[in-house]
Amino acid sequence: MLTPVWECADGTTVRLGSMDTLHILNARVYLLTGTGPHGPMLRAGCSGFSNREWIWLFETELLRRSRRAHCK
Repeated sequence: MLTPVWECADGTTVRLGSMDTLHILNARVYLLTGTGPHGPMLRAGCSGFSNREWIWLFETELLRRSRRAHCK
C-alpha cells in the first residue's frame, strides 16, 4: 500500500498523518476548486494518488481525527 505523502507547492513533502488539520482543509479546497495561488492542480498525481483519491484521503483523515477527538 502506498503511504500518502503530500507534496507542497514549495516542493517539501509531508505525510498525511503529520499534516495540520488546517493544511488538510486548505489542500482539499485547493483540489476541489483549483483556486490556490499556483492555479489549478494539474500534476498527474502526488505520491501515486490522483486528485480524486487525495480528496478521499483528506476526508477520511479528517473523519478519523474528528472521531478521535470525540473519544477523549
